Amino acid sequence: MRIENNDSGPTEPAHGPDGRESLLADVDFKWLMAGHGMWFDARRFEADHAYAGRLLQLALASPSAALRDCAAAMLAKRQHLTARTSRPAPL
Repeated sequence: MRIENNDSGPTEPAHGPDGRESLLADVDFKWLMAGHGMWFDARRFEADHAYAGRLLQLALASPSAALRDCAAAMLAKRQHLTARTSRPAPL
């Protein structure tokens, strides 16, 4: 998807292609959780790793295969991001 900018021509959205996928996964997770009666604070989910971890564990234990799959994908993404950001900077 491109956003037209009259000043400088077409530009990518600020969140980029990977950001779009992440946003869609977050929205899927939110609505799958809501569909199973589990509402949560999306801002806190992004900011509080312990809160997010508890919600993801709850979702992984769900009888819904779609919710379990979504939670597993989000957990893997979070673990990948954590591993990537916790590496020491190259010298």
